[in-house]
Amino acid sequence: MQTKTQRRVSVSQLSTYRWSFEEDVLRFSGYGFGSMGIWRRKLEDFGNAEAIDLLYEQRMSISSVHWAGGFTGDGTSLKEAIEDAVSAIELASKVDANCLILHPGSRNGHTNSHAKRLLETALNELMPAAADYGVQLALEPMFVKAADRLTFFRRFDETLEFLHRFPSRYLGLVLDLFAIGFDEKVFDAIPDFVDRISLVQLADRAEDALETRLSPGVGDAPVTNWIARLEQFGYTGQYELEVHRQVKNELEYFELLDQAQLFFEDQVSLH
Repeated sequence: MQTKTQRRVSVSQLSTYRWSFEEDVLRFSGYGFGSMGIWRRKLEDFGNAEAIDLLYEQRMSISSVHWAGGFTGDGTSLKEAIEDAVSAIELASKVDANCLILHPGSRNGHTNSHAKRLLETALNELMPAAADYGVQLALEPMFVKAADRLTFFRRFDETLEFLHRFPSRYLGLVLDLFAIGFDEKVFDAIPDFVDRISLVQLADRAEDALETRLSPGVGDAPVTNWIARLEQFGYTGQYELEVHRQVKNELEYFELLDQAQLFFEDQVSLH
């Protein structure tokens, strides 16, 4: 039987970039992780029907589907981006995912207000589909240079203000501790938005490094303090390990999973 910690901790397939969908499922399960974040590209390479069967066989639940978006015209039209997002909603429903992560898209030459209108237009079309399929959409604030192509939002409070235009049942928030792990204002404000959090992504970093996602507990961010405060104010959702890094060999992925297990066994208490 899984512990509460094992049920609430998942691993994103982005963390094990070189492994196949099947390898991810079998190896995460072998480590005792009962949940994972799906990367759509890996699933499609493996085959949707086959992937769903494998998840069922391994009793693997899904913390997130990553991702849909690009509504500001990053290589696709708004119509095409919305159609793709509807397909992602259908997939999220089939695998009973906790949420579908949305990246709105870059500024792409738009004014900030126009970019927001494009996102609002997309969400007004996607909300009925999300309601029909019982899927929660989740916006992910990202405040590092590498995320410029994924989102035009530049401040956490700006994202939160936009979020409150929509019902919480079908639009939530992804809290990425890599992005906001040193932001004391966001840390203090957790009680004000904890009820909108769909997922917490886990990665550590050095305070002066905005590119490298490290294993929790390895960098300088007060990750354990964030988790303790989230638990204190009633967060009951999942923590998804998302660590992107170049690896010399696949053994480093096993080391990553070992580190994650030790972090939660030694430093974190989940309700």
